[in-house]
Amino acid sequence: MDTLGIKDKVRSSGLSKNFKKPESEWTPLEKEIDASMVVTLHPATKHCPQHYSCAIPWKNEVPCLENNMKQVIARQYKTNYGGYLTKKGTCLDEINKKFEDQIEKGYVERVTDPADLN
Repeated sequence: MDTLGIKDKVRSSGLSKNFKKPESEWTPLEKEIDASMVVTLHPATKHCPQHYSCAIPWKNEVPCLENNMKQVIARQYKTNYGGYLTKKGTCLDEINKKFEDQIEKGYVERVTDPADLN
């Protein structure tokens, strides 16, 4: 195999997902990124079970998201139209069941305070 140019365990950065450089060979940027990837254990509280969190290393600040409620309502009017739903092979009752299931599982929550919409 040596005559064919095939070698075992060739160290080539980026060619293998399992490739790992020793920490002594890390660049300053790699060290900075590693330092920002701290996993934090949050103990259980009355309202929240024990869980872990980790910051996204390339995000340093919370994004400023605009309120898109008008666009969502316009899209809902279009998609809740009976003819549109029939064409898609569903009905409003099936959609409501999906939302109720997501609420029950805690994936989404109802907004009860109009001030939360802004």
